Amino acid sequence: MRKSDDLARAVAGNPSADLKLLDGLAHRFPNEVLTNPDLAMQQLNPPGPWGRFCLRSLVALYCASPNTSEPGLVAALKKSLTKALAEASSYVDVTNREIWIFQTRLRPAEIDGLTHIDPALDLKVQLVQRMTGTGQFELDIPPFEQAKAGGDCPIKDVLAIIADGNLDGLIAEPYIEDPHVMSYRDIEMDEADQEETLVEVLAPEGYSACGNQIRNARRKTLFAVEAGYNNPDEPYVDEQTLYLGVGDDESEVRPAPPTFDSSQLGALGELWNWSPPVLAPEFVADWIGGMVNRFLALET
Repeated sequence: MRKSDDLARAVAGNPSADLKLLDGLAHRFPNEVLTNPDLAMQQLNPPGPWGRFCLRSLVALYCASPNTSEPGLVAALKKSLTKALAEASSYVDVTNREIWIFQTRLRPAEIDGLTHIDPALDLKVQLVQRMTGTGQFELDIPPFEQAKAGGDCPIKDVLAIIADGNLDGLIAEPYIEDPHVMSYRDIEMDEADQEETLVEVLAPEGYSACGNQIRNARRKTLFAVEAGYNNPDEPYVDEQTLYLGVGDDESEVRPAPPTFDSSQLGALGELWNWSPPVLAPEFVADWIGGMVNRFLALET
């Protein structure tokens, strides 16, 4: 990995590298791109090369540069950011995931049809259901023109949420038009799209489980366990399978990380869960605030 990084760093500073390649490296090696001799020459011919760089590359280059940033870079970044804010999708789809786990312990020897099992086994049984649901949320991404010097600045807030990869913040007030819109945690879940019974042998030693099957010391399958919400409450055995009923009130619900495609934000999605790798001194404390404040200072 180190050799790969060293090679990429060398390419970023190579005057023979084309702009497309430099654009792909700028968000990782902004200093090398900024000092690339060929780019330094191209800056002398307005409008310069920066209009061909993507938003994330421009942010990385801008935040790595000193306060005397090349004017063409400043103009290109402001234009790119303004356009990205204006074109950000007003709706995003979020897929929520939940895992429902029913868990119990049982002794097969106490169940009719398995009383012949010797010695008495102590089992832990889990029914694992993976549920999904999809919701669509309306966003209210403010335009750059709402950025004002001093006081609250919604642009800074939105960019901070995006850079943090904060899905809760992105779809929560005040960035949605309807203050009563649901959270992704409130999405109605579909029927389980995946369900499996898992068994663990707690005692005695020598017995094991493979998925839902119980095996003896010789790896011979003794019986299987099938748990389900539609099974009768009373356990029963049929053709070497133990059927076990479970109830909703006995299940533990574990939320899983939701799925969100940041490309729905357009160019702003390039900044999702990302921060510049190199920061000039004035950006160290707050690179987003420093970036927006510098834009505002240029307008006054």
